[in-house]
Amino acid sequence: MEDDRTDAFSKDEEQDVAAILSEVELILARMTRQYLLESALESTSDAVIVTDTLGAILSANPAAVKLLGYGNLEGMRGPFERIFKENQVGLRMVAMSDSAPVETDLLKKDGSTVPVLISGSDLPEDLFRKVFVAKDLTAARRLERLEVLRKLFQEVALQTHTPLALVETWIRRAAETRADTDLFPKVLAQLRKLEITYDRLALSVDCGPVIEATRLQPLDLGVEVKRAKEELPELEQQIIHYDDPGELPYVDADSNQISFVLSTILSYLTRLCGGEENCVTVSIDRGERAIGVVFSSSAPPPSQTGERDPVLDRTRFEMAFGEPTIRKFVENNHATYERKADAGGTVIRLEFPMPGR
Repeated sequence: MEDDRTDAFSKDEEQDVAAILSEVELILARMTRQYLLESALESTSDAVIVTDTLGAILSANPAAVKLLGYGNLEGMRGPFERIFKENQVGLRMVAMSDSAPVETDLLKKDGSTVPVLISGSDLPEDLFRKVFVAKDLTAARRLERLEVLRKLFQEVALQTHTPLALVETWIRRAAETRADTDLFPKVLAQLRKLEITYDRLALSVDCGPVIEATRLQPLDLGVEVKRAKEELPELEQQIIHYDDPGELPYVDADSNQISFVLSTILSYLTRLCGGEENCVTVSIDRGERAIGVVFSSSAPPPSQTGERDPVLDRTRFEMAFGEPTIRKFVENNHATYERKADAGGTVIRLEFPMPGR
């Protein structure tokens, strides 16, 4: 009969079991760490490349394979310096035990380049491996280009506005004394287009307080649209067909900002039409809660197919049209802005809420 007061295992056996459990615990901890590291390597957006001490690529994470345009890791295998536009940069990084971050260009599979910030370090000696981490700088480089472009536009606006304003004054005086020619009205019409462009560009220079200042007052949108049209040169007025809705309920808006928005939209759309009569249509629809102003042009926007960078292309459009400023003005007046453009033309819709609705 077994004595239940006696241990089933000897002390030595207990120690052996404890040692086994300790080893299992260590193995599980290593497996957990390995799983976490592998998961981080797989999910990180930075490119990670592992080489041997001689610089041969052994492995890379999905971000690295995608960055360099390869379908799989096998296509990347080979000398580490092969993926650099300047091979010497890769050779120097392999030769150094810990390389400081360097901005350089890597070669993609298709022969194009991608700017990166890359650094490297040695793994523990018993692994005989090096690891390199590269961060894609494409977006940062694009922002730098856009900032240069923005400053260029501002400089052009500031340096040329005054001379052109003087030219406009001289032409107006000449037009008053020479009524026997239509040359001066045509020149003034073109200068009017420039005036709106320069006003918009000037707003982009330290314009925070100007853009934020909003003085809401009751406005009839139909009257404001009619006024914006009549302020354009007569030749451009003929391009615009406006369906006058008659008297409308007032909306609360800043007259200066709304005038700027309407004039800019009309001026931009008339430029697209190239003089075609009734090419631009303006209509106003009244709903239960809001009033919508719809601008439509049958002329398609300028072709942008030659631009390889769609983000830069859109920024150039926004510079030409001033869309960021227009959106801000519309938001200031508690309205919404929507623009659609395709080969069939351009449609812009502004929607203003009616007070108390």
